[in-house]
Amino acid sequence: MKKPYLVQRMKLKANIDLESGIDGNFSMDYMGSSEFEWGALPASLKRVCKNIKAYEIFSINDIKDYRGFPLCLVCTKENATEYEAVLRVWAKASDEYGFGLKELMKFTEAISGKSFSGKPIESSYNKIDAWWDIENDVFFAFGVTTEIVFQSLRNVHNKKKAEGKEGWY
Repeated sequence: MKKPYLVQRMKLKANIDLESGIDGNFSMDYMGSSEFEWGALPASLKRVCKNIKAYEIFSINDIKDYRGFPLCLVCTKENATEYEAVLRVWAKASDEYGFGLKELMKFTEAISGKSFSGKPIESSYNKIDAWWDIENDVFFAFGVTTEIVFQSLRNVHNKKKAEGKEGWY
């Protein structure tokens, strides 16, 4: 596993469709860096879909968000233990400036429930629902959002397979 560097912030769309793919259920937060553009997200998604049978949900029940929902990973077993260790360090941090990421991911805000300015994130444009490490092909979120991520990934895989898109399955 590479040291996490490019972690995409994701927001749930208003109307969830469990038959839809990632882009149907989540909007990608603008990250402000070219590394997140030029095909990086589709390349990661393609690798995930090609390997979707190896993906599982792993719960980290002692790390919870401000609502009490547990943190969960969507990844391969090979990445789960090492990525969990990274998330445990991040969960204990008071801010994200020491994470070594290209852009802030607002993970500490999801745990505390407060934005950088101290306002509740439920009523804020700052609320992030899930994260996607586009280099390690790992997703993480709190609670049921993780199931939506996983189902959306399976839907993309199934759609690409039905379309006969080589390299996606």
